[in-house]
Amino acid sequence: MTFQFKSAAGSSGICSRTFSSAGLLSLLMMIQGLTPTPAFAQSAATSKIGFCTKSQDRSWFQQVASEEENHLSFKNRGGIGNGGVCWWHSRLTRAANYLAVYRPDLPKPNAAQVRAILWDLQNLSAVVEIPGYSSLSEFSHDWESTIQKLLEAWQRNDGIWRLAWIRGLYNSATPNAQKMERTMEELFEDVESGHRITYLKVQIPGIPSHAWLITSAVKTDEGYDLQVIDSNYLDTQTYHYKHGDAHLSVYDNAMPYIEQMKDFAPIDEAIAAYCAE
Repeated sequence: MTFQFKSAAGSSGICSRTFSSAGLLSLLMMIQGLTPTPAFAQSAATSKIGFCTKSQDRSWFQQVASEEENHLSFKNRGGIGNGGVCWWHSRLTRAANYLAVYRPDLPKPNAAQVRAILWDLQNLSAVVEIPGYSSLSEFSHDWESTIQKLLEAWQRNDGIWRLAWIRGLYNSATPNAQKMERTMEELFEDVESGHRITYLKVQIPGIPSHAWLITSAVKTDEGYDLQVIDSNYLDTQTYHYKHGDAHLSVYDNAMPYIEQMKDFAPIDEAIAAYCAE
């Protein structure tokens, strides 16, 4: 599924500014050609003890997933009729952000080991240690072809045996302001109170549907700002919802639906089993 989303960014000039100590430090680093790391930036775990300690705070997973280095290194593409594999691209990204521990201190895996790692992630069956890499982006860059084949096979299997394409057509894309408001309230609670990386199926008018992962939902006076992992982009996107809107303005007036909540039971079981050993 290939879509385009266009946004416009404004600019402003500042003649003078009062800096805090943190702001002054950032300015000095910029002058020296350095880029300061945001305080909230999080890297994926590179040890079992690090993973089991940090995973006790479930918001840590959201913070990790918000960083581009913890996304797949390639965009949504391929699939049946070259229509994309966005649903499965998003599901694998979420699985890896919950269930992968990276071990850059070890030799890189061979093809058989990679297939075993991907099988566990696809089936949410275990926390996996990925040797030779420190992030999902690094790992998926080297094994893009293998991962793409997995996503396309996953799509075919769901389409043939689980009728996933019918589920994609089931939800309505008809604008409904009240339903939209309820969905956004539920989404906010799931993301911010439940501290989950939430999977959204995004119904487009007509036949197509897309998928997003929501890592943050912030209430504003006008509505909500969503931090979104959208498989049509490599970095995290920010999409907006305004109270009273009957749909999201992106992707030709899309209607979102929360799905794949059943994934959290096996995710929690896998984490508990790994950290109990």
